Amino acid sequence: MKFTPSLKAFILSFLITGNLALLLWGYQIRKKVAEDQETEYDIELLADLLEEELQEETTASAQQTKTHKAFNETRKELTALSNQSQEDQDDFDQRLKALDQAIKDVESAKDNPSFEKTDPYEAPEKKVVDGNESNTSIRYRLVDRNALYVPNPVYTCAASGTVVVNISVDAKGQVIAQSINENSSSTTNGCLWDAALDYASQTVFSKAKRNSQLGSITYYFPGQG
Repeated sequence: MKFTPSLKAFILSFLITGNLALLLWGYQIRKKVAEDQETEYDIELLADLLEEELQEETTASAQQTKTHKAFNETRKELTALSNQSQEDQDDFDQRLKALDQAIKDVESAKDNPSFEKTDPYEAPEKKVVDGNESNTSIRYRLVDRNALYVPNPVYTCAASGTVVVNISVDAKGQVIAQSINENSSSTTNGCLWDAALDYASQTVFSKAKRNSQLGSITYYFPGQG
């Protein structure tokens, strides 16, 4: 076969065109592969992001549940404390009211010289400590009650005299209020008054149904020397 110039030109043109077609086809193949890889990467990235968001939501939900549980427990504790506080306040108010009434009863009789004699039951005066047992003689007057504990005074005052203490006693026998009966006392010595009030507050009587009962304790201080 003889290669004429026309045939050579045709073959050359065919080869060039074929190479260009191959190059173009190769380029498109590489482009498609790159796009597929990018798409696959985007899908993997999206899956990772979704998983992270799901974990965050799960953690947040667990934290929120824990917070709600702690809040509910705290609210229960506060409610219990509030109820207990209200009960304590009610009990305190009742005790305070009884004490205020007892103080008023004592104060109303404070300046009455015949306080001991005007007891509605005219209770006899009972002697609990005489001069042979201590330096102080003690007598008390309280209707239908007996003295269960009368502190034995340690005499430290130089002065002598008689001190009458008006008292109010609750149902348990505790002295809940005391004051000096100035008109019935023979002295105004502060040392004797303080000692008498202190000992009177420690005295315990037998129980009774009366929540507030008036009475008196008389201290005879002979003095030192």
